[in-house]
Amino acid sequence: VLMLDVSPSTRYQINDIRYAAIKFVDQLRPNDKVMVVTFDEKYQVLCEPTSDRRILHYAIMQSRFRGGTSLYEAVGHVVNGEIPKIEGRKAVVLFTDGVDTTSVGADFQSTLRDAEEVDALFYPIRYDTLSDMNGGAAPSIDQSVRGLGGISGIIVNGKLVQVGNIGAGGGSGTSAAEYETGRNYLENLARSSGGRKFEAGNNLDAAFAGIAEELRRQYSIGYYPETEGQQGERRQISVRVKRPNMVVRSKTSYVFGANR
Repeated sequence: VLMLDVSPSTRYQINDIRYAAIKFVDQLRPNDKVMVVTFDEKYQVLCEPTSDRRILHYAIMQSRFRGGTSLYEAVGHVVNGEIPKIEGRKAVVLFTDGVDTTSVGADFQSTLRDAEEVDALFYPIRYDTLSDMNGGAAPSIDQSVRGLGGISGIIVNGKLVQVGNIGAGGGSGTSAAEYETGRNYLENLARSSGGRKFEAGNNLDAAFAGIAEELRRQYSIGYYPETEGQQGERRQISVRVKRPNMVVRSKTSYVFGANR
């Protein structure tokens, strides 16, 4: 599934997003199927799963930015509505800045829980649009707070700014705090599903080639636990290999009794 953010914050980078999405499609094998969806305040399917590159290219180029950003609702729709209908190995490549402003039926935590339980990898491609939304002047963010899972506030231009209810949506989408929440959300979305997050400012060609190769080398492993857990109990998972110079990317935990 290709998810394209077409909200107002991406309007200055929509052409880059379209081009990057097409480049990713062209990295896949001829028989790989892709569906294209966009989201702003609303969720829209531009193309049902197909391996026809002409249809996919056309669908991607039809993406148009509109108003609002319901990122959490869009992720929830893909996880609960699209992924269960797809057979075989599944992945979601998400092009976005990570900032949500209009979600009502889903939030930061609920979609992370859903993504953790679904059989699909998430690969967010993050676009930094903060300076675009602030006339080219992006507030500085203290490096010590990046990547933290429970941020109560961040340092912006030397001052503490309270984040408040993390990932609740409903903001203006122009503050450094909201963008830090977005970065944190995408990192957690990738980690909880076993995928990886990429920054759009880096070499995306190499990133896309890596994602496509990972999808070709994906394995499903199951096991029976020695002791039965309690409903809702979280179990940790660690996957190791004996061969040298290999990297394993997998989910790190699961919730007992929550597997759908």
